[in-house]
Amino acid sequence: MHGGLPNALLSALTGSQVNLNLMDYNALADADIDLLAFSDALRAELDADVLTFGQTLDTQATLPQVLGALAKASDGQAAKAIGTLADAALPRSLLPSRAIDLGPRSSSIRIDPANPVKVNALSMVRTMLLLANANRQLDLATGVTIPGGSGVDVALMIGEPPANSPLIAVTEKQDVIVRTAQVRLKLAASVNTPLAAIDIPVYTELGSAEARISDIDCHHGSDAVTLGIRTAPATLSIGKVNAIDFRNMQRPLNPQPVKLLSLPLASVNAKAELVLSDLSERPARFTRDDIDDGRVKTVESGGLVSGAAKSLADRMDLSVDILGIGLNAKALTSLVGDTVGLAAPVLDGVLESVTATLGLHLGEADARVNALRCGKARLV
Repeated sequence: MHGGLPNALLSALTGSQVNLNLMDYNALADADIDLLAFSDALRAELDADVLTFGQTLDTQATLPQVLGALAKASDGQAAKAIGTLADAALPRSLLPSRAIDLGPRSSSIRIDPANPVKVNALSMVRTMLLLANANRQLDLATGVTIPGGSGVDVALMIGEPPANSPLIAVTEKQDVIVRTAQVRLKLAASVNTPLAAIDIPVYTELGSAEARISDIDCHHGSDAVTLGIRTAPATLSIGKVNAIDFRNMQRPLNPQPVKLLSLPLASVNAKAELVLSDLSERPARFTRDDIDDGRVKTVESGGLVSGAAKSLADRMDLSVDILGIGLNAKALTSLVGDTVGLAAPVLDGVLESVTATLGLHLGEADARVNALRCGKARLV
């Protein structure tokens, strides 16, 4: 885990060099944080003892203060890992209430150990890192290279949560709704061929996925929780997007044909697009054994049967502009198509690693329930 894409992304999100190891990631993935304990710790960080928890979250804070509060609200290896991030983080400002809505618990002023509001520690850390970087472009040098080509560079834009749709919300029934952030990615790579280099830009835009508790079954011997899960709508494309449009999260991407191969007498243009828009809620049932074992269940949408870049490569619409004579258009399109197809698995690996670190997945959503008591359940 030292170096690599996850740490490159965490370094970009914190603004300083970060090197977490596999034990750190596993500890964060296995730990839970009580939102009330976090709010209490943040109140101490802000020296604002007179505020309710809701008022505390609605107070401007810096990323080190927020991460420091998360560390204090956790323990063990997870607390150590979050503390490492807090020490590395630049003092970027954020408003925690844009990500967390405590609902009926907003007026609380004390922690209630008997009725915690638990959320997965890794999800909490991601949420705060993404919020602190909303509407800021992050550029990553991944260290991943394509055989016969360049490294793969990544540009990442993170959308700010809408005012009425925080990423973590407590409902009137004390349930927790967890949403993912809206993100926009550009992968750029170049592959050398006998004729010239072929440039490959892949754009991905993911909307917000959501999980909520839809049913709790507390019959003796058959305790279970059913989640209603919506996967993130996504748009994938190979094309050309204006840099200003890419950074404007309020404006939809509108990819135009892009020149992949440029020769003195000819060029090959390409465009491909794939839309995943299965917005129906799908159920995932967790038994008592599933919950006790921390089992993760995956809900898939339709439309993506192979890797994203591979799917785009298979759908490319290629056109050749020839300025001279004696050039074989079919040979040029075959060269470009084959080259993009060979690069696609590498691009898919980068895309999967980046989105997984952000807690996102193309065409699917992962969820688990971390506790169940009759009448109450917690999800991440």
